[in-house]
Amino acid sequence: MAQDRHAWQSVAQLKTGDNVRLSLATGKFVTAPFQNWTEERVTVGAVTANKQEVSKVERFRRRRWGRGTRAGIGALIGFGSGFAIGAAAGGCHPRDIICFGRGTSGAVVGCVINPGLAA
Repeated sequence: MAQDRHAWQSVAQLKTGDNVRLSLATGKFVTAPFQNWTEERVTVGAVTANKQEVSKVERFRRRRWGRGTRAGIGALIGFGSGFAIGAAAGGCHPRDIICFGRGTSGAVVGCVINPGLAA
């Protein structure tokens, strides 16, 4: 019970206007600005819930980029750096039997460094 009281007291750290997600025991949730709280209830947006109805109150911040977008950007950066290394190291000399051009070398090294793009 002491931990429950401490968790409820931590709502006091929120400031009016902070975006929060209020999860209720019924499974519903509300994402809105925090208004205020007392020992018995909390108000988020236009919803006032009693302490017994609340299962969680957490700060909520929307991310501008999703996980897939960030992973794609990281993959492109990795491939680009690998391509640059491969293109700088590649090329043919007149006596070479097997020759890969700079573009082919860059693509191969880029995919070796970042195998997620090879598929």
